[in-house]
Amino acid sequence: MDFNFDLESFFNATSPKTSKKEEKQKPEKKEVKKASGGKDIDVTLPVTVYGRNFKKDIGGEGTKPLSQIARDLLNEGFMEFMIPGIGLIFNEKNNAIYVTDNAVNPLSDKSQVFTKEDQVITVSDGEVRGEFSPSDFDKDFDEITAKEFAQKWAEINPTYEGCGIAVNKNAAFPTLSKVYNLKTGKEIEIIVNGEAVRLTPEKAVITEALKEYIPEGLAITLVGNNEKAFVSYVSLKKGDGFYPEQLPNSSAKVKTNEVEKKYPLPVTLRIVTWNTEYELTPEMFGGKEKVTESEITKFMAERERLFADKSRKVDMLYSKEHNLLSCMFLSGKKGAIAGTAYQNVWLDETDDEDDAVHRGIFKLIRSKTELEKCFNTTYYGNYCGNMAENDDRCMKLLSLPHGVFLGHYGKEYEGSTIKSLEFKRKLPLIPVNILDEVVEFFESELPNEACVTVIYNKKTEKFSVIKAKGRCGTCFIEYDYSNASELLCDPSIITVMMIHSHGSGNAFFSKLDDADEMYPGVFGVIGGLGKIDTPQMKFRARLDGVSCNLKVTDLFERSGNVYD
Repeated sequence: MDFNFDLESFFNATSPKTSKKEEKQKPEKKEVKKASGGKDIDVTLPVTVYGRNFKKDIGGEGTKPLSQIARDLLNEGFMEFMIPGIGLIFNEKNNAIYVTDNAVNPLSDKSQVFTKEDQVITVSDGEVRGEFSPSDFDKDFDEITAKEFAQKWAEINPTYEGCGIAVNKNAAFPTLSKVYNLKTGKEIEIIVNGEAVRLTPEKAVITEALKEYIPEGLAITLVGNNEKAFVSYVSLKKGDGFYPEQLPNSSAKVKTNEVEKKYPLPVTLRIVTWNTEYELTPEMFGGKEKVTESEITKFMAERERLFADKSRKVDMLYSKEHNLLSCMFLSGKKGAIAGTAYQNVWLDETDDEDDAVHRGIFKLIRSKTELEKCFNTTYYGNYCGNMAENDDRCMKLLSLPHGVFLGHYGKEYEGSTIKSLEFKRKLPLIPVNILDEVVEFFESELPNEACVTVIYNKKTEKFSVIKAKGRCGTCFIEYDYSNASELLCDPSIITVMMIHSHGSGNAFFSKLDDADEMYPGVFGVIGGLGKIDTPQMKFRARLDGVSCNLKVTDLFERSGNVYD
């Protein structure tokens, strides 16, 4: 195997030693030396960062030091940069940065992991992340060993079976320090920058297949087990890279001089994500004639939970012609992640899932006739009670362009959340070719998960699919619709449903999905892709954290194909 390994130079990747004579000849040092070795050099933007489980493009102009790029990645959730031994190597030939991890020292199997009972440790390997606390284990915090911690992580992410774990305070990194033996004669799956490549063990095949991933000036090692391995980069030049001792875990925003745009009042706020509207008036904002996006977000956060979720990207587009401010929540997180360790990964610790109520502006309905009219009203939220004589039902009605969400409180209304839910479709059945397109797209993204949104154009009376961008892995998708914000915010567009995949895994709604789907809407999940002839499909409607299951034929046209 002619990868030109130079492990010795990697494990000793510290500042190169110089003789006293050489030191005298270099009175000035242009590069900043770090205590842990390596160089903190400036790189020209844009640049691409390659890790063993991710590839990330960093845009911009000018230059940025490696240390700042490491901090930026840390602030985006790449917690492995808190672990000593993980470094960055800059390769001038292709203007790219490579993450090294071979110098990470794992804890011994019997080492204690947690230092206190309420500690939360974030495990991060590029795009794959999760949180663990002592409550996820059936023993006291001071009895949980590194081996048990690593096994718990591998239960949720089987790719890491047999790995160790490196921990620094509240950050952890799965270590795959075992160099893979290519002479086992078995086919293996190699993860290169987050992409899975299945290869036979012949040297020539592997060399050729991975050639495009190995730029000049770098070598690689394969670390993992007998079925899966990761590519880890090695510097061929001593001291060529930045190896931080530890980066400060700071998420402080960079201050800018940009003036926030203001919108005139009154204005109609159209929430595209769940197809409803608010009329914002000066009285709601203390008589102001113009308000900023931040002021609107703060006002709406008291009425709609999603506005309080700072982890999501939000886009607001203003139409002067229609005096319409369209608001779209562009991002979120879904995935086939199960288990208590992930229950609150994407929620603030203070959040209460039972408190996820769509408050809206509700009107009291006092008659059955009035109730029937509401079913056909667009953008209308209602609280229902005492509708007719001898009718003691208490319900919550949310009638949106794509359907009616009817929540039942039960016979005794106590001001609590709804107990059950019904969903009545308003739009025509979706052509089955739309579902075919979704399945084909999900299969093309294997082994990773993917996400789409189905929309309906009121003018053309046609359905179409918008494919999400964003970071993804075999058990998660951090979806992002920034590429389609203008289309989604078009007043002619109705958001019909969001569907995501679980790859070849089972189709089910995980706790991560529940945490993401807290707003009124229709959602789907498709699994068994590439594994079985007929993919598994599950659909549901959601309101106030309560769900009702929907059949494929409740939403899509019957066609006699495999989905029926």
